[in-house]
Amino acid sequence: MAVARSCALPEVNCFPYPENLSFEEAAAVPLVFQTAWHMLVVRAELAPGEDVLVLGAGAALARQRFKLRSFLDAA
Repeated sequence: MAVARSCALPEVNCFPYPENLSFEEAAAVPLVFQTAWHMLVVRAELAPGEDVLVLGAGAALARQRFKLRSFLDAA
């Protein structure tokens, strides 16, 4: 297994992160959000006005699903 100390990527793929988050917490945000987006929008094809049941709302993934639900105007 190889491990890199750095990598190059387009600037558009980089986001500043809030100072109150550690580097590790900030690195986890896209992973959790992308997982929630994939499950709600891509797999479930959630449409505006549809209902969403979120289980385990204390977990990071469930919190992102709540945010996406509001963004997508779902109930």
